[in-house]
Amino acid sequence: MAGMGSFDVFFWQENFYWVICITAGLIAIFAGVADHRRAKRKNIEKVGYMPWTTITVLAGTASFSALIYGLASGQAF
Repeated sequence: MAGMGSFDVFFWQENFYWVICITAGLIAIFAGVADHRRAKRKNIEKVGYMPWTTITVLAGTASFSALIYGLASGQAF
C-alpha cells in the first residue's frame, strides 16, 4: 500500500517468541502474586479453586522456553 512509509505489517511475526515470552512472564508474575495472597489469607476456610502454583510453573516454563527460542532465532527485540 502506497504512502505507509516504513511501517512493517509483519513486525509481530518476526518477534513472535518475544511477545510470547513477555506475555507468559506477566502471567507468571500475576499468578505468583495470587498464589502468595492465597497462602497468606486470613480466613483459612476460603480456599479457592484456581491452581495458582500450577499456572505459575507452566507460565514460567513457557516464558523461559520462548526466551530460549527468541535468543536462538537471532532476531533483535
